[in-house]
Amino acid sequence: MGEGAARFQLVTAIGVSLCLGAVAVAPAAEGASFDSGPLTYLVDSERALPASDQTVVRQCPDGARLVGGGGSIAGAPSGSSINRWLFGAAPVDIGGDPDSDPDDAFTTSAHNATGEKLKTTSVSICLRQGEGGLNYGVETDVMSTLAAILIREVSCTGASTGGGIRIDGPGADVLIREGYRPSRHEWAGGARKQPTAQNRDVKTVAVCIPNDTRKVRYRSATRTMGADKPRAVKVPCPPDFRPTGGGIQPATGLSADVALLQSRPYDSKDPGKAPDDGWTARLFNSGSSVSVDFDAVCLGPKK
Repeated sequence: MGEGAARFQLVTAIGVSLCLGAVAVAPAAEGASFDSGPLTYLVDSERALPASDQTVVRQCPDGARLVGGGGSIAGAPSGSSINRWLFGAAPVDIGGDPDSDPDDAFTTSAHNATGEKLKTTSVSICLRQGEGGLNYGVETDVMSTLAAILIREVSCTGASTGGGIRIDGPGADVLIREGYRPSRHEWAGGARKQPTAQNRDVKTVAVCIPNDTRKVRYRSATRTMGADKPRAVKVPCPPDFRPTGGGIQPATGLSADVALLQSRPYDSKDPGKAPDDGWTARLFNSGSSVSVDFDAVCLGPKK
C-alpha cells in the first residue's frame, strides 16, 4: 500500500451513500444480455442526474457466478478540472444466498459534477452454470484524513480474471485512480481522495479461476497521455478468448493526476453485439504528461 500527496482538482457536488457490506441498492431494470461462449454479459445503464451520484448493478442469473465486470460514465472533462469520475467499480455480494462471496453482480458508481445528465453503465460478466470453481480475495482498508492515495493488492487462488475497487460514502471527494493486475494471481486497485475529506472504507476485490480449468491470457499496451486531456485505449483479446477484466496503471507512479472514466469490455462490431472482443479504458489526466499501462484479461477454452 502506498500514499502520496494529492494535487488533483475536483469539481465537487453533493452525493449519495453506498455501503460496503452486501449491496443494498436495488438492481437496475433489465438491460441488454449477451451470451458468448461460457460467459453472459449483462449491460445496464442509468442516467446520473446533475450534481449527484449514480450506482448501477445487475445480478448474474441463477446458477452463474461473477467472473469479472466493468463500467463507465459518459463523456470526458474539458480544461484542467475533473467534473465526472468513477468511485466504485467492483464485484459485490447482493445477499440472499448462503455465502458472502462477491460473486453476485458487478456494481459501478459514478459521480456527476456537471449540469447535465450523464449515462452511467455497468457490465456484469458471469460464468454460466457455476463452472470453473471461482474464488475471491477481499481486503478492506480505511483511507484516513492523512492519506491522499491508497493502493491495495489482493491475492486469490489460480489465475486472476478481474476484480475491482469501491469506496464507501458519497463520491464528491473520492475517485478511482487505477485498477490493474500486478501478477497472475492478484488484482490491485487505487483510490484517491481530497486530504480534508472524512475517513473512508475502501474494498478491493480479486477474482480467480483455478489454473487447471480454462486458459487465461493477459494483454497490455502502454500509452503516453498529455496534460488536461482524456484518452481511450482498446486492448483486444486473442482469437477464441473473451474479456473478463482489465484496467489501467499509471506507469510513472503515485505522482500521476489521473481519474478513471471507463473500464469495460467492448464490441468490435463483428457479427453479434456482445462486448466480447477486448477491453477499453478511458481516463482523464489533469496533471503533467504521464505514461499509462492499459490491460485486458481474456478467458479462453478449457484446458
